[in-house]
Order: sequence, then C-alpha cells, then structure tokens
Amino acid sequence: MRACRDEETNKQVLFLAGRQTGKTFAAAGATLEKVEKWTAYEAPTAGMVIAPNYSHIERSQGQLEEFLRRDPDLWSNIETRTSPYPQIRIGNHTIQFRSADSPKAIRGENVKWMWAEELGFWRREAWIAALPLLLRANAQLFATTTPPPVPLALNWVYQDIYKNWERGEPGFQVIRARSRDVPIVTGK
Repeated sequence: MRACRDEETNKQVLFLAGRQTGKTFAAAGATLEKVEKWTAYEAPTAGMVIAPNYSHIERSQGQLEEFLRRDPDLWSNIETRTSPYPQIRIGNHTIQFRSADSPKAIRGENVKWMWAEELGFWRREAWIAALPLLLRANAQLFATTTPPPVPLALNWVYQDIYKNWERGEPGFQVIRARSRDVPIVTGK
C-alpha cells in the first residue's frame, strides 16, 4: 500500500475492500516495509498486528512470514515466540500479535506502526484500547477491512475513520476496491 509510505501525511490508512481483494497481502507488504525501516535503528522498537480473533492472527502472521522468507537477510535473523502472545523479533524490532477479542491484551509498549486486520469486525472497545498505543508514539495505522454485514454507515469504522477522510480531515487515507474488480476473483 503506497499510501503507507507517507507516514506524516497518512497517519490512518484504511483499505476498505471486498472479499479476496488482497487486503491481507497488501498489509503484510506494508508491514515488511516498516520492519525494514525500523530494524535499522539501534534502539529497540515494536509494531503490532491486531486481528479480530486468533484465526485471523494466524492468517496474518502466515502472510507476513511468507514475505519475510523472500528476504534471506531478514529471515535468517528472526526469532519467534508464541507465549503468552505470538511475536516475531528481527534484530531490535519486535512484531507483536494481539486479538481484538481481548481488548485488555492490546495494551503494551509504544509502537511505531499498527496493522489492524479486519478492523470493521472489531468491537469498538478494542479500538479504544488500541488508540493510546498509536497516539503516544505518533505512530501510523494501516487497517484492512471488508465492509461488515451491517450497513457501513452504522459501523464505528465508518464514523471514526471513513467520515474523517470524506470530510478531508488531514491524516486520513481510504483505499477502496470491489471484489469484482480483482481478476483472481472474477476469473478474468
């Protein structure tokens, strides 16, 4: 997601798209760019991936690891931990994984970036728990979500992020895609 490269302009990037449009793939690529940036720092840094539940975490972590394997230098320096929460450590940079099912577990150290997987399926309490991690460090959020089954206008993501972007508030970027526009889904 090129929009994630401009961290000063785009503090909150939302990729709002239909099913099977490559949202997780795009966010894993954006995460890899953040990892490459922050592993160069000597001081310890962290980023966080939060998904609606642990099955989403496994999918997100798997997609990210697939990207990391493509870079032998990064992959050879990886340490993983599964308890109490999954994490990947590359040099001085740690990628923490949390479930939005447990808003209390989202608390932690300041992060330099956050990937919010399927944000529209989080409960609002999880979003409220995640915000301080972003705000304390002036970190960048990149979120992915499929439009939820309820009308989008009733969802808190629409109210908190999409409407800010629509009004032209600084710091918000929304990328939209439809499933039928993706060749792999339509067979074209």
